[in-house]
Parts: sequence; structure tokens; C-alpha cells
Amino acid sequence: MGLVPVETVRRRLRGLSEERFVAFVRALWSARGAETRVVEGTAVVEARRDGRTTRLGVVTGRRLPPEADGRDVDVFVLARPSSSVRGTNAFEGRIVDSDGIHGMLLYAVPRSVAEDLCRRFLDQALVTEAADARSESAPRVPAHSASLVVGLVGLALLVAGVFGGPMLYGGPNPVFGAPASVGADPVDDGETAESTPTNADDAEEPSVDAASFPPGLGPDGVADAGALADAHAKATTGQSYRVTITHREYVDGRPTAYRRETVFVAEPTVYRTELEGAGRFERGPLVVSGAEAFADGETRYHRRVVADEFEGTDTVDSEPVRGVRNGEGRYADRVEQYVDWYLSVSDSAVVDSIERDGTRYYWVRLGADTYPGVENSTGSALVGEDGLVYEVRRQYDYPGSTGVSAVVSIRYTDVGTTTVTPPRWYDEHVGRTNATARTTTPAAVTNATATPANATAGATD
Repeated sequence: MGLVPVETVRRRLRGLSEERFVAFVRALWSARGAETRVVEGTAVVEARRDGRTTRLGVVTGRRLPPEADGRDVDVFVLARPSSSVRGTNAFEGRIVDSDGIHGMLLYAVPRSVAEDLCRRFLDQALVTEAADARSESAPRVPAHSASLVVGLVGLALLVAGVFGGPMLYGGPNPVFGAPASVGADPVDDGETAESTPTNADDAEEPSVDAASFPPGLGPDGVADAGALADAHAKATTGQSYRVTITHREYVDGRPTAYRRETVFVAEPTVYRTELEGAGRFERGPLVVSGAEAFADGETRYHRRVVADEFEGTDTVDSEPVRGVRNGEGRYADRVEQYVDWYLSVSDSAVVDSIERDGTRYYWVRLGADTYPGVENSTGSALVGEDGLVYEVRRQYDYPGSTGVSAVVSIRYTDVGTTTVTPPRWYDEHVGRTNATARTTTPAAVTNATATPANATAGATD
């Protein structure tokens, strides 16, 4: 079983008549809670929500209408990828293309509604038996659409990935399993992405209760990155979780290499890490470790591979496992550092918020990074009112390396259900096969956290 891939949605949307595509766009925005109407005699849908009206210009052809000047339309909704439609360059941040629509179907509306929309308009099931788990089912948000898709899908996109269905980046395991949500397990962008993902630049700031903000975060954005990072680290210690750290590199907008580190933590002293990757980096993946590790509660074993592609000669060493230090576990302490780095930005803003099961979550736009080793940086974060940073994403260019850019993300999933078993290399090198899996009880865990990284110094764990 899998989710409808992006290629299928592209093909089905291209086959819709203008009238049918207008009806689909109206239905999709209505499913997001907007009051909608079609402006008579036009291909414009007006969507009103929270007192604000957005005019959606619906485009089925290969170019924007010659008369399109953006004055009468707030957003252009395309039945094709933006790269296939002429005239979109002038409207960066005001485009939702077929790939953005695919992302909205997967993450921005309840699963039952998305299923109905797919069957009514696309003659296609949302969940298919034929879909390959490694197919290109991930929404690919191009530069034209990034800011806008965040504004439209916004927090729902992240929360759907964190709380319901398989996560947006990483393996096939469900995250929290909310039945009304749906997610996808996309192939890694470093392997097949068509363009460099881009984070939000602008969005309207909501009115929220200042009393519910966590330490270091306020109505105007990140006020104290260190305080928020500290709250994040203390919240993660003592919880079981899986954290996925991914670094992708692009040259002239094309994916050329990626590295991913997945850390399974059952307890602060019981964990296992896995590495994977492909391609050769122009600049190193500084926040992905160069060694795999396994800790059984007493001893930490680490396997260092003498090869660029995690293949070939390897060595295994051991040392006493480090316990909780200063109230923080090993990986909580490590990610705290990344949170501090990536939330130390020149400007930021809370652009959306949502309440779920009595807890409020904030979608934060992150501006330029103050670190001189990157430029043109953008980013986003999902933060809970208790300080849990569920996800951080940073995109940036390398100064002095023309055309080389990177996207780094860290996300926590499977909170309270993660178990740890010895890796195969442990059995082969150490010869112990009687280690037992450990896990914390769900009662000991209440939430997950996430942080991505594009750090200033290499990861050593």
C-alpha cells in the first residue's frame, strides 16, 4: 500500500478541463475551511477564511494568461509543475502548482476528504496498492510555490507529518498515527528531487496567546535561541523516539549527494544509529555523524566505516556508555546544539499556530542565518508550547562555491514506541547475540521533538 505519487497527480490534473479544474480548486480550498465561490465568467476562485479573501487564478495551460499582471489575482493555481508554465518567474511566492496541490492532498486535508477529492476529480484512489514505498510520492515545493504553500498548507503540513501517517522525510514507520491524517514516505531529495526545496519567506502573523509561548519564543518569533534549545533538550531526555538527520547537497539546483543518520533511542543509554547516503559532496555534511553506534545501557559500541559510501572496511570500538549529564541524554544534548545554531537568526516570525489535544503548536519562519559560513539562508521550525522543537529545516548557499547549496533537516518521530535491537555489525564484530530490545513505556512519553541542522562544526556522535 502507498500514497498516490506526484507523477500521477500531475498527469490527472493535466487531463482536466478548465471548468473541471476550477471546480477541483474550489473544492480543495473549501476542504481547508474557506468559504469559496467562482467569479462568474472567469477562472477565478475567491476563498474567504478568517476574514481575509484570497483570489485564486486557475491556469490549465502552459503559460499564464497574457493579461496576468497579479493585480486582480493573489495566487495562481497551476494544473502543471511551475517549471512547465511560462510567465511564472514574476510571481515567485504566489504560485501553487501541481506538486503543491499534491502536497496539500497528502498533508493539508483529512484523509477521508483527500480520498473523496481524488476519486471525484482525478478518478484515482489516494491510497493505492501499486504505489511503491520509494516512489516520488513526496510533494516537491519549487521556489515559485514555497512561501505560498507554507501559507496555505502551513502548520497542517508539518503537523500531519508529525502526528499522523508516515513522516515527510524518512522511513515508512508511522509517526503518531492520528487516523484522520495522511503522510508519505518520499524518496530522499538527494537522490531524485527535481529542484531544491525552499522554505517560507513571508506569511501573515496570527494573533496568539503570549502566555502559551515556550521559553525563548514569543509573538515576534525567536527571542532567545539558547533558552528554547535548552527547553527542547530537557523535554526530549527520558523519551523514546527516532530522530532522522538528513543533509542534502545541490549543484546548480540539481541533487548531487545526500547523507542520512537515523537514531533510535529507547533510553538515554540504550540507542542505535544507522547511516545511509549516496553521491559525493562538494562541501561536507557537517551535522551527520561519520560513525554508527549501538549502546546497550552499559557499553557504547561505535563502527567507523573507512569509505565514502558507508561500504568497505570498518572498525568497531567500545567505551563505557555516557549517561544523563546535566539533565540531558547524549542525543538530546547534541540536538540542543543544533537548535541553538539554527534558531539564532537575524529575524523570525510566528506565522501560524494550531491547537491539538490541548497543546498549542507554532509554525515559525526563520530568516537569514548569522553564521558567516552560509548565505541566502531560509528556514522553518515547528515548536510546541512546552518547548519541543518538532522539526527544523534550513536551506542555504555556500559562499565562495558558486551554485552549491544545501538543505538540512532533523525530525523526531515514533515517540514512545521506539525499541532498540543490536545492529548486524554488532553481532558480526562483537559476537553477542543475546541483547534484548528495550523501550520506554508510552506513559513515560508525552511528545516528540524535531530539529534539523546545518551546523558549523562536524557531528561526532
